[in-house]
Amino acid sequence: MRAVVRTAAAAATALALLLTGCGGGGDGRTDGRITLRFQSLAWQKESVDANKQLVKEWNASHPDVQVQYVQGSWDSVHDQLLTSFEGDEAPDVIHDASDDLADFAYGGYLADLRILLPDRLTSDIPRRSWQSATFGKGVYGVPFLQEPRVLIANTKILKASGVRIPTPAKPWSWAEFRQITKELTGKGRYGVAWPLKEPVSVTLNLGLSAGGELFHRGADGKVTVAMDEGDQVVPGTIHDQVNTDHSAARTALGMGGGDTLPGLFGGKYAMVPLGFSYRQQVVEQAPKGFEWTVLPAPAGSAGLAQG
Repeated sequence: MRAVVRTAAAAATALALLLTGCGGGGDGRTDGRITLRFQSLAWQKESVDANKQLVKEWNASHPDVQVQYVQGSWDSVHDQLLTSFEGDEAPDVIHDASDDLADFAYGGYLADLRILLPDRLTSDIPRRSWQSATFGKGVYGVPFLQEPRVLIANTKILKASGVRIPTPAKPWSWAEFRQITKELTGKGRYGVAWPLKEPVSVTLNLGLSAGGELFHRGADGKVTVAMDEGDQVVPGTIHDQVNTDHSAARTALGMGGGDTLPGLFGGKYAMVPLGFSYRQQVVEQAPKGFEWTVLPAPAGSAGLAQG
């Protein structure tokens, strides 16, 4: 996930940058006070509370630069931002995912933050993380969270099957993952459930681990789409699991991540590929006695996938 900003006043941006790990713009008021609208996509109660508390603390100590908290939703953020940018109604400080930034950055909607970032912040974040928010020569977001894609699995089913348990040093290959989901499939149980309510983010991020790239930007700045061999690994695996092996639940394809958890808890699915943050939901919602573990996502020649 990333925080991004649209073009706005530099002084206010620097202040908002220090507050939330992102930058913001301001709209001047006749009384001299600046109000910044911060759209957060936090959805877990603890995260929402923490963001609201930070806003409250900022507003208490900065009477001339106030922040207005705006609750957004991951389910609709791209369409909502596209519409609001076109209508010049976008929030000043925006929480978003790195894979959603390119269109807005190249479209001229976001501020280049390079001259606004303090050296301490720049050095605290790894260079590779900065690359996720760098488009062309500009930096259009401040990375504050990297969420790896993982497999949340039913420990009892894994142990009973006798399959090799993957590790970060030796994850399953995509071919091995397909074979193992067949072995984990049994009467009334699928080896895996793919929640693909938002398929683009899932397949593109996981596809990177198999060497996929899909979108290729040339020296002239134009983007071409090429479905190379690496790009076909993830959708091909899912297709075969659903239609050939019958090791993946077809009914889960239209679900969101949280929608699959009851099936995981009930033994209907042995594994579910999810973002790392779903661990909190499992802790809060799993029935007493449910044994589970987190496994690295399958990997190809390009290594493990990040969300």
